[in-house]
Amino acid sequence: MQCFIRNITLFILPVEVIVALVRPDRRIGDKIAGTKLVIDNPETNNQGDRSFKKYILPLVSAYALFIVLTFFLGKINFNIPQTRFVANTYNASKAKAMEKILTENFSQYYTVSVKFYDSIENSKLKYVSVICSFKDPYLGDLEQTGHIGSQTIEQIYALYPQYFINGLVQYVYRSGNTMTRWNEVIGIKIKDDD
Repeated sequence: MQCFIRNITLFILPVEVIVALVRPDRRIGDKIAGTKLVIDNPETNNQGDRSFKKYILPLVSAYALFIVLTFFLGKINFNIPQTRFVANTYNASKAKAMEKILTENFSQYYTVSVKFYDSIENSKLKYVSVICSFKDPYLGDLEQTGHIGSQTIEQIYALYPQYFINGLVQYVYRSGNTMTRWNEVIGIKIKDDD
């Protein structure tokens, strides 16, 4: 348990490093847990109590913390619309048709991936997901990228009118080692898009 408590403070690692440099035998986690750093010396090492209870409690606590964090992180909305399309209504022919037209018109700017679903839960709308991955020459010109984005949406609406669909266009480009992306909701907004 002391080991578990001692390592809770690792989320403030930069502060822990500074404290460890000033006082190498104790960091903040050691002060909270009532422990200190001891150099391992086989000649003076006291094996002490090695009961099962002493080792299982930190493992169970760490596992429980992992489960709780996983549950709460799964509930966070990262501003990506959570439209509930009906998975078994995926329409490959409509997806390929839209992908073909967007590729014919915009292949010099991006590669495209399209998903088309004929049904959304509790709605008569169709769901469209379009991912536009920009190619290298167009990475830095945001004005041109925005213009290409609006032309893309116009092309989608030419195929499927705005009142007929709900969906998301995601624009992605790489700048060095960083992936930048932004989303644009298309068609009729429904409650889950907010």
